[in-house]
Order: sequence, then C-alpha cells, then structure tokens
Amino acid sequence: MFKAASRILLAGTFFAGGYVTMVRPWPTSFTMFDVERQKNLFKYGKRFNNDVVIQSIRQSKAFQTYAQDEGYKLITHSEILPEQMLKNHVSQGIMAGERHLEIDPIVFLDEEGGRIRVFYQLGSDLVGSDNKIHNGLIATLLDEQLCLCGFKKLPSGKGVTAQLTINFENKVDPGSTVILKGQLMEAKGRKCIIKGNIETLSYNDRQEESTKIATAQCVLVEPKWFKYLSWLKVFDTV
Repeated sequence: MFKAASRILLAGTFFAGGYVTMVRPWPTSFTMFDVERQKNLFKYGKRFNNDVVIQSIRQSKAFQTYAQDEGYKLITHSEILPEQMLKNHVSQGIMAGERHLEIDPIVFLDEEGGRIRVFYQLGSDLVGSDNKIHNGLIATLLDEQLCLCGFKKLPSGKGVTAQLTINFENKVDPGSTVILKGQLMEAKGRKCIIKGNIETLSYNDRQEESTKIATAQCVLVEPKWFKYLSWLKVFDTV
C-alpha cells in the first residue's frame, strides 16, 4: 500500500508541477482580421503565408457577405488555440506552410447562432496517389472545425467528437481555395448535432463553378466527468 500511495503522490506532484509551469488558457478575446498581422503568423511552423490568396479571398463575394453579417466574429484560426498547442496542431503546425495549408485559416464564427465559415488554401503536397487533395485531410478539417459550432451550447462549454460521418462527393485539385461551412442543428443536454460541408470557393461568384467536396455530420458530446474540470481553464474554448 505504501508503494501505491507513493506512486500516486509522485504522479500528482509531477502533474501539478507541469500544469503550473506549462499550461496556458485558450484565448477568450480576439483582434480583428488584418492582412499585415497575418504575415507574422505560422511562427511555430514553416514561415509562409500566401498573401495573394488572402487578398483574393477578401475580395470574394463570400467573404464580403460574411463580413457584413453582424452575427459573425472574424478571426484567424491561430487565435483560437493556446500558443503551446500551435506547433503540434494540424492546420497550424504539422500541415501549415508552403505547399501545405498555405494560409492561416480565416474563420467567421457565430457562437450564439452555432455557425462557422472557414477559408483554406490547399497546397500541392496535400495530395494522395491520384494527385488530388487527400480525403484524410478533408476529414481532419471537418473534425477540427465543426465542433466549434457546438461548444458554447454544452453545459460546461467543453466537448469531444463522439461521431463524425462524412460523405465524400468530389475530389479537388491542389491549389484550390475552399470554404468549410458548419451549422448547429440540435443542442440538447450534453449532446450537439452539427452538419457541414467543404466546397471550393468560386472567385467569380458563379455558383455552378463551386464544387462540393464533402458533407458531414458531427455528434459532439460532453463526457459526464468534464463537469469536474470546470476550474481547469486550459480546456476553455473561444
């Protein structure tokens, strides 16, 4: 029994020490999207941000429409995450940079309405054997972002993906600019259902030239034990 108690005490000491020295909370406020500020992002990954793509997105009808919607908060994806998580995050570190995810994803988030819109630029190294953007990347982006539609509707504002169903409809070429769209469909107790899709951005605003890449449904749940971690601010979201 003495050995077991010693192990528990030792583990708890290391956890507490690590928490105090390393943990940082998720951001709770953001500055407005700015092209100049974007040039300094990706500091934990490859230093590259495609300014030409950013400018083109800003000039698109889709961007302008979302920007005029007062329900949306306009942020960049790096602002959603604590700094210590960026270098190991898919769209901020592992897959960020030239020929990968070539911009810090531009996010329009409506927490109250359960809506999200995210712009990505998909680089040439994100392809499979068919030289099209890999479905695994598409699935990862959907998993990352759809949950943001539901966090604020859960009792503690925290949750995990319990189920993600994806229908892949079309393959897309590298170099494509795409929009991820998500909408909260149902929120009840510790469970949220969110639907979304990813499609290409039509710069000339002709809807028939947009290609739907995939549609998805995400079931977001808050495990019962999360309520005991309400004091642990590291799990707080935007």
